[in-house]
Amino acid sequence: RLPQLEREVFYVLLLDGKNRVQGEVRVSEGSLTAALVHPREVFAPAIRAAAAALILVHNHPSGDPTPSAEDSAITQRLRQAG
Repeated sequence: RLPQLEREVFYVLLLDGKNRVQGEVRVSEGSLTAALVHPREVFAPAIRAAAAALILVHNHPSGDPTPSAEDSAITQRLRQAG
């Protein structure tokens, strides 16, 4: 689903206690090079669904999977918030 997208998108996969995916939520859709994400939009769906864990997923339309500086920064911010 992600490879053909022309914009960066950010999803949260909601997991149960056995780490099975119970749902997915698109929390952000951005531009060709960025998708803005706020911790509130990431964690609220997980809390509402009583998810035991979550997986964060986003794409790079360029096809280069190398994390950007922004990717590293939001990962750190989400780790601190979660």
